[in-house]
Amino acid sequence: MLMTVLKYALLALFVFMLSKQELAHRVEDLILTTPRTSRLAGDLTDSFASYVTRSGFWSFPDIASVKIVSDAEGKTQLLILTRKVYGQEDLGVTRARVESWLSA
Repeated sequence: MLMTVLKYALLALFVFMLSKQELAHRVEDLILTTPRTSRLAGDLTDSFASYVTRSGFWSFPDIASVKIVSDAEGKTQLLILTRKVYGQEDLGVTRARVESWLSA
């Protein structure tokens, strides 16, 4: 697992031994069970989708773009790029959200 905090974004890379379709369905189910989260664009079964999660009190949006890539060795990579639409700091909420998606 590689997780890097950029100035206004979080970039994460994970590798799984699952098929691309199986990983897409699992990740989509996990993301969409997150409170105040919906698909913004794309379809993860087609390798790329973006989701918006809104904060509880002010309803500020955070965007997560997710890409799934498989290689010839049977490994599937999951790339997640999250970014805040407003502000610079979220006190670790976005990182905790991404970690919760992958710990389930």
